[in-house]
Amino acid sequence: MTTDDLEEVRLLGLPVALHAAARRHQDALRRELELIRLRDADDTSVPNRLHTLVDELVAEYGRVVERPVAILDDAIARAADTVDLIVRAPRSAADAARRLAAMLDEVDDYCRSTGYLLTLVTSPEVAAYRAWTLHEFAAQLDGAPPRPWPGSATPAVPAGEPASERDLPSLAVGEVALGSIGEVVVVGSTVRVDGSLDLESAPALRDALVALLQPGGTVTVDLAACSFVDSVGVSVLVAGLARAGAAGASLAVRLGPAARDVLVVSGLIDRFDIVDG
Repeated sequence: MTTDDLEEVRLLGLPVALHAAARRHQDALRRELELIRLRDADDTSVPNRLHTLVDELVAEYGRVVERPVAILDDAIARAADTVDLIVRAPRSAADAARRLAAMLDEVDDYCRSTGYLLTLVTSPEVAAYRAWTLHEFAAQLDGAPPRPWPGSATPAVPAGEPASERDLPSLAVGEVALGSIGEVVVVGSTVRVDGSLDLESAPALRDALVALLQPGGTVTVDLAACSFVDSVGVSVLVAGLARAGAAGASLAVRLGPAARDVLVVSGLIDRFDIVDG
């Protein structure tokens, strides 16, 4: 593939915060489907077919998106509102975009129909963003003009605008309110999660565990009042367990009904030190 074989795809007025939300959802879904894929030897299953398609697309087009990904990472870090993105891709990527769009729609159907899947179905906003992005790739590579993101007034990328708490959650030792998505509270060596442990609140738990897991210490994650745990939350708990082992520390978990059900369904409950009360 040479530069002469590449066409420009212009994603105009791309909504940066929505892109970040879509990336978080895709990362969580990918991790969960990978766990299911490892347990399921059926090559025709949705997780296996998605894995095969993604591997194929990365091998074929991975280098095409390296620079755009770096630009988007910078836009997220600067809390930009929108950004204009130019991607140079071969015309064959039009078919690849259509195949990926169809596969992701099938994944959403799989999420709806699979009772034990932890990750939520794609939200309407993220689904609309995904459809717009993949449609623009396919349409522009087929010769259509760019169509800006609906509602984007200008393609400006304001610098220095503070990120919203929802987009970039953080944690200081003490109590950190995360609005309507619940709270992460650190009291001594206990981290309590109220409400949901999900895409939005999991980073705060992760930061607390990084700060508290010290050699010889014991940290308790209190999920007794946690009403919902998704795959990202489970991933943080598993990563915390690994970090505790590496640091010579101990990690215990206090479970409520929702958290217990998730760990039982995921087959991970026996890996944790469960405390009562």
